[in-house]
Amino acid sequence: ADMDIVNGMYQLAGVFRKVGLEMDVDHVVPLQGKSVSGLHTHDNLQLMISKQNTSKGNRAWPDMP
Repeated sequence: ADMDIVNGMYQLAGVFRKVGLEMDVDHVVPLQGKSVSGLHTHDNLQLMISKQNTSKGNRAWPDMP
């Protein structure tokens, strides 16, 4: 994983929060999914509105088999 990118994602989420936009760093493929688990790597992260991230939970990701 490129930890500079990972850290940058969290910093960017923090910047959004400071201006009033509730954003989270989301794992595209959940770390603890029922059928498969993703990794904490830069290519498995995305910024997501906090409310959407909460509703997504560990249940879904794009192109889920």
